[in-house]
Amino acid sequence: MIKNFIKKIVKMAVIILVVGVVIFSFRYMNNAKTGAKRIGSISQEKVVKNSQLTKLNGKSLQKVAENNNLTLSVDFNNGNIQVVNKQNGYVWRSKPSVEELNKERSNILWKQNIASPITFNYVNDFTSANTMIGNVYNQNTKISVYKLKNGARVYFDFTRSNIKLAYDLVLKNNHLTISLPSYLIEEPGAHYIKNAMGSKIVDKSKTVLLTDISILPFFGATRSDNGNNGYLFLPDGPGAIIKFDSNKGLNSQFIGTVYGQDLSYLNKYDSTLKYAMNESKILYPVYGIVRDNNSLLGIIDKGDSDADIIGSPAGVQTGFNSAYARFTYRNKYKVITSTSDGNGYFRYTDSGIKNDRSINYYFNSDHNANYIGMAETYRNYLVQTKGIEKHNSYEGTPLQLNIFGGTMKSDFIGNSFVSMTTFQQAGKILDFFNHNNVKNIDVVYNGWGKKGATVELPNRFPASGSLGGNSGLKDFINHSHDLGYKVYLEDNNIKTSSRWGISLGKDTITNILGNPLEYETNAGENYFLSIQSVSKFIHDSMSQYKNYGVDGIQETGIGSSLNTDFNNNNPISRSDMKNQFTTILDKLRSNFSDVRLTNAMAYELSNRTTLVDMPMDGSYLTVLDETVPFYEIALHGLVNYVFSDYNQFSAPEEQMLKAIEYGGNVSFTVTYEPTQKLMDVPNNGLYSTQFSIWKKKILTQYRRLESVLNVVNGQYITDYQKLTTDVSIVTYGENTKVICNFSEQPFIYEGKTVKPMNFILIKGQ
Repeated sequence: MIKNFIKKIVKMAVIILVVGVVIFSFRYMNNAKTGAKRIGSISQEKVVKNSQLTKLNGKSLQKVAENNNLTLSVDFNNGNIQVVNKQNGYVWRSKPSVEELNKERSNILWKQNIASPITFNYVNDFTSANTMIGNVYNQNTKISVYKLKNGARVYFDFTRSNIKLAYDLVLKNNHLTISLPSYLIEEPGAHYIKNAMGSKIVDKSKTVLLTDISILPFFGATRSDNGNNGYLFLPDGPGAIIKFDSNKGLNSQFIGTVYGQDLSYLNKYDSTLKYAMNESKILYPVYGIVRDNNSLLGIIDKGDSDADIIGSPAGVQTGFNSAYARFTYRNKYKVITSTSDGNGYFRYTDSGIKNDRSINYYFNSDHNANYIGMAETYRNYLVQTKGIEKHNSYEGTPLQLNIFGGTMKSDFIGNSFVSMTTFQQAGKILDFFNHNNVKNIDVVYNGWGKKGATVELPNRFPASGSLGGNSGLKDFINHSHDLGYKVYLEDNNIKTSSRWGISLGKDTITNILGNPLEYETNAGENYFLSIQSVSKFIHDSMSQYKNYGVDGIQETGIGSSLNTDFNNNNPISRSDMKNQFTTILDKLRSNFSDVRLTNAMAYELSNRTTLVDMPMDGSYLTVLDETVPFYEIALHGLVNYVFSDYNQFSAPEEQMLKAIEYGGNVSFTVTYEPTQKLMDVPNNGLYSTQFSIWKKKILTQYRRLESVLNVVNGQYITDYQKLTTDVSIVTYGENTKVICNFSEQPFIYEGKTVKPMNFILIKGQ
């Protein structure tokens, strides 16, 4: 009797398990078959149809616009453009010169791509493994040119694929804007027929699905064997260059996704999600070309959240050095058929991305034709488009002090709290600096929540009782203020590691497969919160922050990732997610005097913002020749930035000198207790933090930083030069100079000795 009962129970359990697996698998397959719900931003473009414009007639190259600085011409035969910089008469072409084209030895398709002002990729099935390349020459293209104020519209009818699109060219005072109107992008889309079994399948003979578009991919491109000197500028880390003719033998390009990959198109069952979360991100949508004392700078003004930046040295695909933007129109993702090993097949989304897209091109010459001049141009762009104001006054250089409170650890008796710095002990740390006449400190408290650094966000309140609780935190903040110091609480408002008070269906981001966007750590499952939840949790936390009396928060989440939300009830595109994050940050700034952002993207830049973990190095890709401080040059004097912890540096002396060279502050992380207490805590990332060991070193290094930053903060970087491979000179304002010597030998500059691994400051008159 009992045996029969047990058999029935086991049998029922097996049936339930099998049904569960079938439902689980069907869930994935169902999403895979139907594709994602259409995700797109509401276009801000004013619709101007071709019928509303005057059609222009002509052949070959015709001038269509001119101002005091630039002349714009369009080739009516193929849609290519030519821009003349009237400052020196230099000509920039989207189609290389006849002399350069005659030297090209690539195949016919690539020769056509080089000569085409626009290229695109398309497929004839959602699951196609390979894309087809379209250009003006292989598509039997019909081209129409229409008059615009200060420019022209070039309309392309690619008759072979039946794809239609246009770009609008408008000359501004000092630049050219090229826009890709979303309302003019047409594709045949998917067509279906029934197979012998009566099932609906894609008709590949009629289906055309656009996947991406590259605008002016060879604008300003040049051959290494044509005698041109220069380099490609690319937004890797602080900035990087590929010198012409320096990468022979390398068969690789630079391809960077602006703001990092959209994680909602990836999954946790193979390595793609984990890899994408850890890879370096493109923080700003800028690229350029320097050739023969002239430079071209491209800034993606719209559509940056769905763009890649590509830098291709001569000898990789063609004989040309080129840099350009590629806009994604339809994303590709993996449909999972086996959760155990991540197997599956790839598929394109049903709908295209209907977003505004535009690029501003700026043209410099002579002494401004370099990445320094480009950085100054980008700085001006940020001032004009974002309203960021130059620092007109500066209160002094604050010591950047990160205090680690505590965390949880698991052992044989269960979970226990590891207290590293109580609020009272943190007060004693500040007393040391006050007694040593440090007037200005930005204190960032990490691990302050009820479970310390392992708090199950967003359930972080109240402050840890082991550290002193809410009252202890308030007393510490009051004490800090009495000393003249500011206190920020580190927080992360886009991720949750707990289901406490969380509905996975409503409060988290839904990925392309219809599941919560989830990733795993050693501590367990983690989820990305929906934008509505992020806004709600920040709003609910604001009263707590203000009750504590904090000066602001250091947000480690917003800015670290930008993802589409495929929630059926409220789908949000990556572009709209970017805009809503901006709105949330503006609300934070309205409540605090300053908001600190870790790994902040360019779209988050604003007044009253401090960037934390500013990139000092790039990705070390072999295709890149040199790291350059483009981002620092663009931001210095506009936005405060801080590099990572000195006591976490792999080469402290060199990296500290690099921070001084780049004009940024450096943080220090400390604990009151010995760091050995964290030995059994996984992934804590702290190796040497005990304050009693570090306090004198911190004081010495801070004084060193302060001696430079107090002079140069608030000033623009106006020049950067390499005097030798290991010696650089940075110029601020009119004539303040910082000379950094990274070599092992003294260096003499204008009669002054710069010691090895040291610097000198020469104040301007």
